[in-house]
Amino acid sequence: MFFSRVMCIIFSFLLYSGDLFLYILSDFSALFSESAFIKSLIYRRPTVCGMYNRLGICSREYFPVCGTNRRTYINKCIFCIAYRESRGSINLARYGKC
Repeated sequence: MFFSRVMCIIFSFLLYSGDLFLYILSDFSALFSESAFIKSLIYRRPTVCGMYNRLGICSREYFPVCGTNRRTYINKCIFCIAYRESRGSINLARYGKC
């Protein structure tokens, strides 16, 4: 039985594009029901572009990333511009050149 009055924190390690990320997911709705806790176990991949502004102003730093469209982008910010223009049809395949 789950603890229905306790905030649950789930540590989930993912292998995403060859890199290991630590995601900490907090579920505040688990304070009130067990079924909400079970629904929170369905994991959605966080967006890579959340930290970049929507103005399209990027630095010229060279840290190449490869998109699922097999194009190499100069850095993640430039990739995020293409991601937004494609309305999410391309994703980050891996870090480095394609």
